[in-house]
Amino acid sequence: RGRGRDGRRTAGAWCRRARASMSSQPRALREVVGPSPMEELVVAVSKWRPTRKQVGGIALWVLGVYLCYFAAAPYSPSAAQLAKYSAKMELVADQDVLLGSIESELIQARAELHRVKVFMWNWRMPYKELVPPRQQRYNAVRAQYRRAEREMQRLARAAKSELGIWSDYGIAETRETFWSYFRAGKRYAQRQTFWDALFSIGERDEHLAGFVLKWVFRILINVTIGLVGSTIGFFFSLWGVIASFQPNVLSAAAFYAVAMFAAVSMVGAILAGLYATTVGGVVLAAKQVHYQQRLQHYRAQARPQRYLRHHRHAD
Repeated sequence: RGRGRDGRRTAGAWCRRARASMSSQPRALREVVGPSPMEELVVAVSKWRPTRKQVGGIALWVLGVYLCYFAAAPYSPSAAQLAKYSAKMELVADQDVLLGSIESELIQARAELHRVKVFMWNWRMPYKELVPPRQQRYNAVRAQYRRAEREMQRLARAAKSELGIWSDYGIAETRETFWSYFRAGKRYAQRQTFWDALFSIGERDEHLAGFVLKWVFRILINVTIGLVGSTIGFFFSLWGVIASFQPNVLSAAAFYAVAMFAAVSMVGAILAGLYATTVGGVVLAAKQVHYQQRLQHYRAQARPQRYLRHHRHAD
């Protein structure tokens, strides 16, 4: 409470100093030019009173960001569960070694098949006789590889089921999946901006301000498309992450809802910050330019009047 009162006193003192600086200006200047953009911002902030709905929406938003980035796992597996998980993960490691050896055979079989599978091989000798046995061997090794891969996935799901989706491991894997999609969305925005810049070479803009504004909002649009698309992709892949831990239906649905809420809150916070900073900066810069124009006009009109008053006193 004390810190809250100190914060309110500090904000109130800042607003009072801003109003004092506004009232210290000459009356004629304030009547003609008006307040500066920063003074208008101070007045607007000091008069803003959030409603209950706004406070509730901001609180939910902050809660979603907290869940996405800072919240700890609500469940910690026991020592016995960790021991079972480690034992089953050893089986996964052994299966991974077997899968690697089968993959090497698959690569070799594919290379041997491509070596003899030339253009119109079924009409040319000796390729007509060489391709069928190598094709059969490649198909057999590929089927063996797929069986080994499914077995490794089954063992991994069995190991993860000992921990649970709400454990540290489940939360960490979900966050890693979200941030991998988030980075993919940023890469999309960078690539799209690069291609936009490449195809806009040769365009002619009349004003520098218009050129800067066009590119700022083009970058914002690319970032928005990239982050929204990556969030949708995360929603589709999230169910696979949840299913790998084999939870019950109610637990899976609750975790999916919480993860969706946290992801939307984080992406919304990032996009809201970008748009608020950009739009606010553009509006503030435009008002500052208009304010400087009014101020220069006032000074240009006031200079001849001071000159006339000076000569009247001299006479």
